[in-house]
Amino acid sequence: MGGRWALKHWWIVVHLFFSIIVYCAAFIFLYSECHCFQSYKQVKRIYVPLPDLNVRRLLLKNQLKGQAFKLSNYDFERLAVETEGYSGSDLRALCEEAAMMPIRELGPQNILTVKANQLRPLRYEDFKNAMTVIRPSLQKSKWDELEKWNEEFGSS
Repeated sequence: MGGRWALKHWWIVVHLFFSIIVYCAAFIFLYSECHCFQSYKQVKRIYVPLPDLNVRRLLLKNQLKGQAFKLSNYDFERLAVETEGYSGSDLRALCEEAAMMPIRELGPQNILTVKANQLRPLRYEDFKNAMTVIRPSLQKSKWDELEKWNEEFGSS
C-alpha cells in the first residue's frame, strides 16, 4: 500500500514541478516582451557648459571650506581667471592637488608625526604649482564643437 501511495504522490509532485516550470517560463517570456513591465530609459544628452568666472570663484571657495588657507579675495580672483576652461571636477582635482603641497613639503619622515593643525595653510603658490599637474580636461578648441553639437543634438 505504501508503494502505490508514494507512486501516486510522486506523479503529483512531478506534475506540479513541470507546471511551475511552464508557468514561470511563460511569465518570464511575458515579462520580457510586454511593454507594461519594462521601464524605458530614454537617453538624454545634456550639455553642461563650463563654469564661468563667478562660478569658478564660488567652486574654489566651496572646495576650500574647512581647509586652512591664506588666500585673499584678489588671490581667489586670480585663480578664477587662470582656471578658465576648467570643469567643476577639474577644479576639485586642482584643490586636492594644492592641498597636498604642504604635506609633500614635510617629507616622508615627518608625515606620520605631524598633526593636521600643524600644517601650513594653503597659499596661491600651491595652486599655481598644482596647475602644472592638473590641466583642464577640455581643450579650448573643443568648446565650439561641443556647443555646435548641443545646438544640433542636445536636449533642452
